[in-house]
Amino acid sequence: MFAASAQSEEVWLTLQRDSGLAITGYTGIETVVAIPETINEAPVLAIGDKAFLRKLLTSVTIPAGVTTIGQFALAYNQLTGVALPASVTVIGRYAFANNSLTEMTFPNGVTSIEDFAFYLNRLISVTIPANVAVGPKAIDNSFAAFYTENEKKAGTYTYANNRWAYNAEITLNADPD
Repeated sequence: MFAASAQSEEVWLTLQRDSGLAITGYTGIETVVAIPETINEAPVLAIGDKAFLRKLLTSVTIPAGVTTIGQFALAYNQLTGVALPASVTVIGRYAFANNSLTEMTFPNGVTSIEDFAFYLNRLISVTIPANVAVGPKAIDNSFAAFYTENEKKAGTYTYANNRWAYNAEITLNADPD
């Protein structure tokens, strides 16, 4: 298995952002991608809008330090699992839309999951910290309302028989890696 991080730096399109970089595109052909923590000694802080849109990715490793995952950033791929680093705070609209995700664990630092972020996935288990701003259709048509009805409690929520259930309050790890 060949990870894109071992490829030359030319596969990464970047844009200067604050004190680091945003990945704005990927020109490689590998479907298993490890985004580097740094490029030319600058830290990668964000995955920009549409950076990996329709790249047929089956696996992606997001490095520590990434705080923002932009709109459509990893949409329309073939991802079956994603580990988010503790640094992620914002997940944009349609960021992971139309993949094959069934479970998601959000790190404690996540503050916002925007509308349709996980559109057309089949999430049946969501582990989420307390008080996250969840767009009305971020997970599916009913998760945000159920999470709000449960006072935005931290924990694992499962989906079965066309409804969400709150399982138990948990303590989330600072970093799921």
